[in-house]
Amino acid sequence: PVRLRLAGAPAAGSFCCDAFVGPGAGGDAVLREVAHIAQHAVEGRRCAIVCHGAAGSGKTYTLAGPLDSSGAPLRPEGGGEGEGGVVQQLARRIFAAIGERSQGGDVFVVDATFLEVRAASSRMGEELRDLLVDDGPDLEVLADPRSPDEEAYLVD
Repeated sequence: PVRLRLAGAPAAGSFCCDAFVGPGAGGDAVLREVAHIAQHAVEGRRCAIVCHGAAGSGKTYTLAGPLDSSGAPLRPEGGGEGEGGVVQQLARRIFAAIGERSQGGDVFVVDATFLEVRAASSRMGEELRDLLVDDGPDLEVLADPRSPDEEAYLVD
């Protein structure tokens, strides 16, 4: 595991992850580092990819591939290996593995989320957009009323 710490952040700003790809890495390098996630997902593990960086640095492009004029990911024509962003390529790998294992009688339930978190002037300081919903509304980040220290948040 790799431990990342945000500059100037307290210990709570420290994160443990399996891999880290630097700012100069392209989509192919990111995909090489996260390719094992497809197998982990098929095995039933919870998996996540987190991209962090300045606006316009290529996070959404790396994950989603080219975007249309509304900002939604373009659907690749052929849908072949190597087309689309990291998310599309991993999804193809996951569903190919599920297809193979389903032949043997295994049953799968897939739950996926593809969110964009961006800075905003709102009270919570960030906005969420569900990138799997075309023209969907922004999601609202709310303090969890069950959290006594108000450090836990819900998405509505």
